[in-house]
Amino acid sequence: MTLVVQGALGAWVSLYAAPPRPTHPLGVVAGFAAALSAGPAALAVHALLGLALVGGAVRILVLAVSVRHRPCIAAAASAWWRWPWRC
Repeated sequence: MTLVVQGALGAWVSLYAAPPRPTHPLGVVAGFAAALSAGPAALAVHALLGLALVGGAVRILVLAVSVRHRPCIAAAASAWWRWPWRC
């Protein structure tokens, strides 16, 4: 569900919102901070949902590595969610 909302917000922001235009090139962290502070609310929610999705994916990968189950590690690393075995 979060991925669907993320995609819809991304499409809306891309079509209708005006992101902040920096006067000089920004790095990733500075661009993320500018999106949160100076951008429209939809852009901030889109950025935070993206960060939550990436954090969740990293958490699943860390959990798979911690149990040392190779098929689960492969599933988590490749974002494959339909494996014939349980992780």
